[in-house]
Amino acid sequence: MGRIIGVLLLAGLVGGCASIKLAYNQAPELMYLYIDRYFDFDSEQKPLVKTELTQLQAWHRKTQLPVYIETLQKLQPRMTADYSATQACEIVTDVRVKMRAVASHIEPGAARLALQFDDAQFAQMEKKFARDNAKFRNEYLDATPAQMRKKRVKDATDRAEKLYGRLEKRQLEVLFKTIADSRFDAKVAYTERLRRQAMMLQTLRGLVDLPQRDDSAAQQRAVAAVAALMQQPFVSADPDYRRYVQAQTQESCQAFADLHNSTSPEQRQQAVKTLKQYEEDFRALANPTSG
Repeated sequence: MGRIIGVLLLAGLVGGCASIKLAYNQAPELMYLYIDRYFDFDSEQKPLVKTELTQLQAWHRKTQLPVYIETLQKLQPRMTADYSATQACEIVTDVRVKMRAVASHIEPGAARLALQFDDAQFAQMEKKFARDNAKFRNEYLDATPAQMRKKRVKDATDRAEKLYGRLEKRQLEVLFKTIADSRFDAKVAYTERLRRQAMMLQTLRGLVDLPQRDDSAAQQRAVAAVAALMQQPFVSADPDYRRYVQAQTQESCQAFADLHNSTSPEQRQQAVKTLKQYEEDFRALANPTSG
């Protein structure tokens, strides 16, 4: 459920902050601070990473924001009518295509950087993964079913209310039933999380061991390896997990349709206004010198 709401808000593409414009304009620095926690860049890597992030933002502003604006324009009139699960999944597919385009654009720069990593940075990655995993276990694996259900209902409610405004009792009941009946399995998600982390460390360590890391052949191997890593969030290497994600996605699409179809005309108009505001924010960001 929360994933579909997030898709509608395109929050995954802009960071999900209260002020999209503020977050977007500060994105290179915010992204640097985020990824530096994993790699602890040295004095030579720091300017290279910041340059890559600044160039990424410029490309994204020019090529991707206009596409998001177009998507938001199409979504607004659809919010006044009922949704089917199929229609909800069409939105998910569309946004995943957009996100994969961003991932593909990042790959060459990420590969160049990956060839420069050292043992100390791999140790930093392992420490950060351990902290992240401890937080996940605390929130999901160590919590009682009632505690986890409460957290998931709260998170879903918060996201839904960003789109529709305050939810009514019947909509909260829809959310609660959706989460109570969900096949979400924290253990499955945690196992996949650990698998991806291990794969990332193994892949990046293998790139550092490449002979003549500066030659074109090494660069090509690095780009291919990083590309495989970047695609993991979209298509897992584990076929069982792919089936799990497919089932979860279908479940989320139906859940969103059920929630949306329970909303009032006033709430749907609020959703239109919310998406219109995102459109206007993206338009201003795409044309920062206008006005």
